[in-house]
Amino acid sequence: MRLFFANKFFTFKGSSKVTDENKQLQFYIKGKFFTFTRKKYLQTPEGLPVFTIRNKYWHWFFHTALIFDNDNTLLMKIRGKFMLRHSFKVESPLGDYRIDGDYLGWDFDIYKNEEKIAHIRRKIISFVDTYIIDIDKEDETPLMVAMAVALDNIRDHKKLKMH
Repeated sequence: MRLFFANKFFTFKGSSKVTDENKQLQFYIKGKFFTFTRKKYLQTPEGLPVFTIRNKYWHWFFHTALIFDNDNTLLMKIRGKFMLRHSFKVESPLGDYRIDGDYLGWDFDIYKNEEKIAHIRRKIISFVDTYIIDIDKEDETPLMVAMAVALDNIRDHKKLKMH
């Protein structure tokens, strides 16, 4: 399954839509107007909550994103690793996940229990951050979208710190 989402060029909340190859709406990403942690909500097309994604407010060296379920239970902690490549350590009670990125931070492979289950790619020529998510295990679709949003949050947070 292939999904797409792009950050809007101008938005106060950071909201966007996740669509499939036929431009059919699959999820909403709802942002908040003002938040230090870039909190976003992944919702079904009907507006039902799926996950909450936010950055960790305090961090020492590595930017961290957190994914919560509807009961506010932490499902995943995604933290950068000290490597030349853009790779991330993932802590989760849902399984043994790993995110391996390329040197530029444009392409990411997601593994669960050493099996590749998704590929996230940032579109190179675009005015806004645009992501293409290729998912091999469709039952992991909502979580893979949440992980893509988490990676985008980390990237935005790093970009903000550099200016």
